[in-house]
Amino acid sequence: MVFIWLFLLGWAHIVSGHFSPVEIAMTIIIGIASVSGIVAGFRWRTKERPLTAFGVAALFGVLQLLAFRLSLIPFIATR
Repeated sequence: MVFIWLFLLGWAHIVSGHFSPVEIAMTIIIGIASVSGIVAGFRWRTKERPLTAFGVAALFGVLQLLAFRLSLIPFIATR
């Protein structure tokens, strides 16, 4: 999502292509939902240690990057 906005603003060319208005609107909605989730996460009190919580967040971040990388493999991307 960040890469799409950097491309649309002309600040970076990490991704390229044409993005429809629906795709652009979805990046805005996802961004708002993400910020809301982060704010709620900081307000939420839990028994989990901060290091454990950070580890889980980092794990899911790595899994998301792996899923993105897999989607770029030509055999998968053309399906």
